[in-house]
Amino acid sequence: MDNHRTPPKPAWFDEVSEGTCRWCNEKIGPTRTGRASKAHWHKECYEEYELLFHASTTRQAVWKRDHGKCRSCGKQCDRKGANGWDMDHITPLIEANGEMKYWTLENLQTLCKPCHKAKTSAEATQRALARKTKPLN
Repeated sequence: MDNHRTPPKPAWFDEVSEGTCRWCNEKIGPTRTGRASKAHWHKECYEEYELLFHASTTRQAVWKRDHGKCRSCGKQCDRKGANGWDMDHITPLIEANGEMKYWTLENLQTLCKPCHKAKTSAEATQRALARKTKPLN
């Protein structure tokens, strides 16, 4: 199985030349002094990359957007501790098949720990049943 927990990077990510953005593969404009840029990122592209690839940044964005409230039961969660929260992928990553949309904020939500445990258990049960009923070919 592929590593479904790591977002895909663009094919060109590691091979761009100086002055080309790793994320969008577009040229980066000149520096303030008018020289050709040697950078590898547009500011907006790096912010998007950081949101996808740095879990602490992602968690901060989800917490801020959801105001720490469980999207399932509505309970106000603590940032840490026994009444903490989990960042949940609405559509599970196991179904991602390399599609970037599974890692975006639109597919993330705040869940309290009991709701997250129940959701994960239900999804695992559903996958197990699907495997059992899948015809052998």
